[in-house]
Amino acid sequence: MSKKILDLFHIKSGINDTREKEKTNIYTIEDWQSDMSNLFDDSDRTNHSVFKNSDSYAKYSLQEGDIIISLLSVKAVKVTSNSVSKVINKNFVYLRAKNNELDSDYFIYYFNESKAIRRQLAREMQGSLVVRLTPAVLKGLEITYPDRIQQSKIGLFYQLSRKLEILQNKRDSLMKKYLSGFFYKESQVKRGL
Repeated sequence: MSKKILDLFHIKSGINDTREKEKTNIYTIEDWQSDMSNLFDDSDRTNHSVFKNSDSYAKYSLQEGDIIISLLSVKAVKVTSNSVSKVINKNFVYLRAKNNELDSDYFIYYFNESKAIRRQLAREMQGSLVVRLTPAVLKGLEITYPDRIQQSKIGLFYQLSRKLEILQNKRDSLMKKYLSGFFYKESQVKRGL
């Protein structure tokens, strides 16, 4: 089956936070990266703002399970509980499912990895010097998807493979830190320091 994103999701663009006088709990690039890793650790988090969002921002506030698309990196992530009620700015768009027809993890896989999406984006943004997705282009993108059971399997496999990749990168980073510290200590011992 195939449908346009506009037929499957409610799409909301973010606010221009540089013009806002009222302090709000803004969804930042750090929040997006945290949601992207899906391995959030509260101890690594700095709280950017602790203000409760006013009613005027309710329509921009995130809910758990929403899908966030970065208009700059053209990647999708699912909102985690750590980003709930934050307000998106103009660098992001959120998608909220109109119905239960499409598995959100499958959508994220398809949007982030599909060659069909890349071809559609290349065609729509042809001639642009700056690669930046617009909400208008996003609404017109077409998603091809199998039955719900297959979607769930594909989406789960994609999320697990991303987590594995993230853990492998963390392991490699820790190993480099450990080895560099180990060899530094060895060189100090050899020099008699």
